[in-house]
Parts: sequence; structure tokens; C-alpha cells
Amino acid sequence: MDRAGGIVCELKLQVSHDQAHRVARQCRKLANGHYLVAQEGDKAVFEYASDGAVLRRIPINGLVFGVSRLPNGNTLIGSGGRDSASSATGRSIVEVDAAGRTVWTFASPDFPPDTNLEWVLGVHRLPNGNTLVAHYLGHGKDGKGISVLEVTPQKKVVWTYHEPRIVLMISVLP
Repeated sequence: MDRAGGIVCELKLQVSHDQAHRVARQCRKLANGHYLVAQEGDKAVFEYASDGAVLRRIPINGLVFGVSRLPNGNTLIGSGGRDSASSATGRSIVEVDAAGRTVWTFASPDFPPDTNLEWVLGVHRLPNGNTLVAHYLGHGKDGKGISVLEVTPQKKVVWTYHEPRIVLMISVLP
């Protein structure tokens, strides 16, 4: 959108289901003009060209929500939630290289026990190499757990933040 509210660019996503609520979560425009889209219901991150062509599909074991492209070209992905009322999936952070190989994970057993793990909504790699994580505590968990945490590449938790309200996103400002 431009400042006047006009459409500048429209990206038509390719989805494999009809669940409107689970089409796309985060969408990021990359420096090269491509778009990185977390497509929850497809359990994948898609990279689109500006004309809508799919350039890459990164499958994830879980309902994908958070996504960011790292300066080294790797992709950092957060997932979680439930496929159905009883089936928890994903609930992790995965770093994938350009060839699609997983090079780092921070999975369910790595989180502190009091996290009350549900959804990883935001993932940001900090300049010091650590990863900042926003964790959703809705769906009945109502802020009971860890909302934000920072972890090292060695999976050591540096600090945690407990917020009684629901945290949906975090941004890292320069």
C-alpha cells in the first residue's frame, strides 16, 4: 500500500487448503524483492518472486508462524500450535540453510520447563548470535509461562520474561 491507501503490489499466495484462518501468518519482503511467507496450514515457508512465482518451499513439522531471513541466507522459522484439538506439532525454532538442511534447532525439550510451550510467533537473530523468541500464551494459557526469551547458539537460555498479557510479536530495532 502507498501512503494514500492505494495498492502498490499484490501477491497471490499458492495454498493447498481452504482454511482461510490458516493461510498466512508473517510475510516479509526481502532485500532482493522476494517475499518470505509463513503459510501455517501448508506447514511450510514459501519464498515468492515479486510476480508470485514460488521460488522455494521449506516444509516444517508444525504450524509455521514466525519467519525471518538471516544475513547469511539461512531462514529462521518458529512453529507451534495444534493440528487438531489433541495433536500438538512443531513447537520449535528451526534454522534452515539455502540447501534446505536444518543447521540449528531449539525444540520443545530445549525450552525451560516453565515456558508452557504453545506457539513460537517471533524469531530474531541478534547481532551477538543469540536468538530472541516471542512465545504466544493464548488458547487458554493466558500469559501463564514465558513470553519472551533469549537463547545462545549453544541453547543456553540467557534470560526470560514473563508477561501476564498475551505477547503476539516482538521487533528488534536498530
